[in-house]
Amino acid sequence: MTPLALLLGLLGAWLATSLTGVARRPLRRNVELRLEPFLARWRRRALEEEVPPCIRLLADSIDAGMTIPSAAARAGAGNGRAARGLARFAESCTRGLTVSEALQRLTAETNGDLWAPAAFTIELHFRQGGNLANSLREVANQLELRRAGRAGAESATAQARFTANVVCAMPLLALAALTVLAPSRFAAIGRSPAAMFLMATGLGLQAFCLLVIRRLSRA
Repeated sequence: MTPLALLLGLLGAWLATSLTGVARRPLRRNVELRLEPFLARWRRRALEEEVPPCIRLLADSIDAGMTIPSAAARAGAGNGRAARGLARFAESCTRGLTVSEALQRLTAETNGDLWAPAAFTIELHFRQGGNLANSLREVANQLELRRAGRAGAESATAQARFTANVVCAMPLLALAALTVLAPSRFAAIGRSPAAMFLMATGLGLQAFCLLVIRRLSRA
């Protein structure tokens, strides 16, 4: 058995095992598991966009003389995940929890760290006083600036990600062209253990570098 046939056999066995695992699980559940990281990232980005306006509306309501739970209930009357989070916070206060306890519950939820600056500001106001409405507006401004900076960084690294994809795709395209234009040479490569080892090592290193580049661009 040639090294190329052995490699193709291993790839076929891996593919058959993967398909068998997919067939054993419900298709819907399998799709949900594959899409969950992308959905979680999309939900977080949507929440990042919604939180600052909700905090600003909370500040305006407090500035108008409303209590924190009442202001949260007013801000929670809108649409979106951030508004629903404030509605749950107001409901927790209505059921007898203190503002601090309700804030702890809010920040403990998924993506609750986005509410942490506002929660810290409210707790600091309880201890030291001050103009809570202005402090919350400043928190909303800082969150928007941070989100804008992250968006700018993603735009700046888009070219680097595109270049990395092109560079990593070039050897695969060259290998495909060699297979079509000169199948005899490709067969000769498959008969050489050293060539197969070097090709597999190069593809593995390329895949590793591509993962590192993607991780750095998301950091």
